[in-house]
Amino acid sequence: MMSSTIRALTCFIILTTVLGLLGCRDTEPEQQTTLTAEMPLHLEDHLDTAQIEGSDVSDATKPVEWRFDEPQPDWKAIVARKDVELAQVIQAEDALRIVLTQANSPMRPDGKNGSRLGSIYIDLPDWQREDWGQVMIRARASRGINSLWLGFNTRQSLADSNDPYTFAAWGDNVRPVCDNSVQTYTLQLDKIRGRSKEGPWRQLGFWVDGPFNHPEEGKPDSPATLDILSVSIIPKEANYANLPAGGCVWNIGTVSVAARFIHMRQDGSSTGCTCPSARALTWGSGHCGTRLR
Repeated sequence: MMSSTIRALTCFIILTTVLGLLGCRDTEPEQQTTLTAEMPLHLEDHLDTAQIEGSDVSDATKPVEWRFDEPQPDWKAIVARKDVELAQVIQAEDALRIVLTQANSPMRPDGKNGSRLGSIYIDLPDWQREDWGQVMIRARASRGINSLWLGFNTRQSLADSNDPYTFAAWGDNVRPVCDNSVQTYTLQLDKIRGRSKEGPWRQLGFWVDGPFNHPEEGKPDSPATLDILSVSIIPKEANYANLPAGGCVWNIGTVSVAARFIHMRQDGSSTGCTCPSARALTWGSGHCGTRLR
């Protein structure tokens, strides 16, 4: 018994000594350099001397895109309101075409016809909307198209809903250029309103509207069309996809609002960080974006 205890104690001492030597071995001079200051350091001013090891760009930073020069059967038509007819959606040569006619107009309480309405949507695999930044849509609009809206999550049962609209929440919108030219529109995903803002993102939809009477003189019942050539959903982390580490200034939303960023990628599950008071840090972890103060 005594012999076994001595052997075990000897092994423990040797192992401890080896680990201690490995932990205390000399490093290169540049690895020992540490920036110190009595005041908070501006990291951006020291990026030329900083050494940041980051992970490779993952698929989480890549956009998801649908191109409509070929059929995309996962995109489906859906009634914009439960009291209007389903708008016609057809596959054109290079686009998915939404056709609005006077039949797609609801009756208003005053007995007059309202705007023409049409919608399409696609099922999503229970994404978290907060992980995504923008929807980019390439489209071609004719006269008679007023606006294009983002819709989120279709209602489970229109018949049981007190709200007549198809989508449970609404997002950003744009007024298309109505001259049949191809334009690219960017819709922000942080602008959302409605009773279903939280929870998984199960459907993405587009809502299109136009006046009951077509603006072309003498042709009030002419159809209005919106051709969708492609749709891309851009993750928030895509802003950093081609920038392994560094500092930059970006305009956010409008040219009058700008923010300075220091960015990097790092493997691991936890990172310590301290922010000065009255400052904000936009932190991206994996493909999640969180704003810390």
